[in-house]
Amino acid sequence: MATETARVELSSRALYFLLCYAADLYDPHDELLSGELDSCSPIDLPTLALSAAAATVLRRGARRVYRRSVYEGPAVRGRLDLGATMTLDLGRGAHAVSVVGELSPDCPQNRVIKTALSVVAACPGLAPKSRERAGAMKRAFPGSPYSTIAEARRALREVRLARGEAGYRRALFWAGLVLRSTMPDAGAYRLDDPLDDRRYLDRAFESLVRGALRESLDGVAIVRRDRFRWTPPDQYRSSLVPVMETDVTVRGPERCVVVDAKYYGQALVVGRHGSTQLRSSHLYQIASYLRVLRRRDSRHRLWSACLVYARSGESFDHRVDLGDFSLRALGLDLERPPREILDELAGVWSE
Repeated sequence: MATETARVELSSRALYFLLCYAADLYDPHDELLSGELDSCSPIDLPTLALSAAAATVLRRGARRVYRRSVYEGPAVRGRLDLGATMTLDLGRGAHAVSVVGELSPDCPQNRVIKTALSVVAACPGLAPKSRERAGAMKRAFPGSPYSTIAEARRALREVRLARGEAGYRRALFWAGLVLRSTMPDAGAYRLDDPLDDRRYLDRAFESLVRGALRESLDGVAIVRRDRFRWTPPDQYRSSLVPVMETDVTVRGPERCVVVDAKYYGQALVVGRHGSTQLRSSHLYQIASYLRVLRRRDSRHRLWSACLVYARSGESFDHRVDLGDFSLRALGLDLERPPREILDELAGVWSE
């Protein structure tokens, strides 16, 4: 029987949309969403996405940085450094030191992408088609790879991008996913399934729910995460009591909704008498959030709650009156077209 820790089995297309939207990289005209992902296994997805993003960077023009190179030899290249030449040559006229300013592709962005392409091109666990495409992109992409994975990971943490570099943002996102999933294996490298960690996808699903609501309710309601304690700020705080944090809180002029995003393999459970039920732990959690926030609402607005579950190929929509507040349990089918998913999430507030 499935447990709370079981992952939701999504197709590569659904995973790609989920991760892109969570990372603020979603493009409704993305070519990968139009059909190429149908035959791709989830473990090959980051490689295919990285290769496609690197190709986009090449089409738009890879970044070059200005570097000063110093040359020593009998010939002068660029500007002669007279002082260094006299020190080296000692007046014999046989050696010269010159300085050349030139554009180089060896910037951190290109080197991180090149390193990730080099890793996946040599991973035996991937499909031959994925490795071949990554290998072709590795040969075409400018710059030189870092000598170690650790060095590439450090460089990735320090990379800063300008606002208009959407192609690089996408490529570096997938490169980072590949590099974080690469492990040494008998002198070579092994790419573990980067999407096998349910907690990673759980956070991505939270970001999808929060981002879709924020996009649809811009100017209508305030959408954010709330972090708060059980007791008001002016009361004694015990270190034994944990801090509470909602996935999403939507506040409008007259009503508010607390939303909890759940990425579980089995959303509903079978009760003692064979009936389908919501998980009691999920009900206790969201009821606690709502009651504390409602008690502190100085405007005394109407509060309700919504549990949103990630589903694959199925959906449900249950509404329950719990006496002092109403609850909606929504099973969101992530295999549907992205626009339908975003419209249904917008309905969490409108209905």
